[in-house]
Amino acid sequence: MNQPRFSLLKKLKKKGFAASFRALLRFVTDRAAEIEIGEVASSMALATLLAIVPVLALSLAVFAAFPSFADTRQALESLIETSFLPQQYSDVLVRYLKEFTSQAAGLTTFGLLGLGVTTFMLIDKLFITVNRIFKSGGQRPLPQRVLIYWALMTFGPIFVALSLTLTGKAASIALSGIEARTTAWLIVIGQLVLQSLAFAVIYKFIPRTPVQFTHALVGGSLVALIGQLVKQAFELYVSAGTMSNIYGAFVAVPVLILWIYISWLLFFTGAAVTATIPKLMAGRFMDSYRTGNDFVTGLVMLKHFVSLRLSGLSPVIALDELCDAADTYPEAAERILDGLYHAGYVAPVSAKGKDNVWVLVADSQKATLMSAFEWFCVNPDNSVLLPCHGNSRSEAAGALTHWWEQLRQSPALHRVLADVLRDDELLNHLRCRPAISSVTTQS
Repeated sequence: MNQPRFSLLKKLKKKGFAASFRALLRFVTDRAAEIEIGEVASSMALATLLAIVPVLALSLAVFAAFPSFADTRQALESLIETSFLPQQYSDVLVRYLKEFTSQAAGLTTFGLLGLGVTTFMLIDKLFITVNRIFKSGGQRPLPQRVLIYWALMTFGPIFVALSLTLTGKAASIALSGIEARTTAWLIVIGQLVLQSLAFAVIYKFIPRTPVQFTHALVGGSLVALIGQLVKQAFELYVSAGTMSNIYGAFVAVPVLILWIYISWLLFFTGAAVTATIPKLMAGRFMDSYRTGNDFVTGLVMLKHFVSLRLSGLSPVIALDELCDAADTYPEAAERILDGLYHAGYVAPVSAKGKDNVWVLVADSQKATLMSAFEWFCVNPDNSVLLPCHGNSRSEAAGALTHWWEQLRQSPALHRVLADVLRDDELLNHLRCRPAISSVTTQS
């Protein structure tokens, strides 16, 4: 149970890169289908069209308040020109955005408030969607969200543009004297690195759940690389003139909408990759598709809790240790522990220097597996299991009452945890385990 956790690269080598890639593709596809990623990207594209002017108006207004940031503002405009659309449409987009933002500067207080609300709604929708992908529980309090979103709207573009300015100056010095073709390739690589880091930071800090930076970096790098390839393919498609023949002078509008949709699709796909990498790290990741896996994984966790108590140690285990013990991933472990909590077996505690720690609260000499079986496998309140009453409207009511009573008498479900989950080999191993001290049960 105290064995060292393998790194991502070692795990992939152990399982084989081809098998790992196939499994990851399946996990990402399932997660994308679960959140209906196509519909989410469509709604985000529409919200972006409504909020793109307010976001840039607020950001550029901050630059306008500080004339010394003229170079930084120019870097932000260059980022828009080079990162969003093919060149011929980026110029049109930037020109329109400058006109819109200049007009937005003359709005009244209520008008500016409306722009702020529109921008807030876009960022809030982004946070909600990312947390849905990572299956993070709950939202931050509204005042806290307002402060975070306002900081993102005002200081975010400044930090991005400032980093681009400094990077550009450093690159111009470092690349002086190098031939143009090599310089162009190095600039592209530099953009990929910066974009990968930017996506990694987003995937790391937006979810309200712990995310390893290496996992976020994998997702961010994948999005940056695929995004660059998709951009080149998109530019070739647009340059073919098919859309120009259909839309004529208005072609910039559908091109912008289509590209925003593709961008959000890639962004959320990267989030899905980051969110499912921990699943790939688990040795039993394919068991998550097998019926009854939550029940048997919960029994493995209970086995380690009970073994700690039988060995005379405090039955307190951190989430990462439970993941190693059951060879599962944090998302599934948290879901199963929540079930064991409601069934009365474990409870979360606060521990000094440890996050997400759980303790066995059930008496291992009295508690049985019946509660776990009823929570994970068969709800005893199902009408087909309950005795049939004369006023029942269902013909199937009470159809399995006799079978259920026989199943409930199974000796395996009535033996106490200390007997049914005892493992002498594990007991000997756990006696060398350091205890987690300073724990407080959470209410």
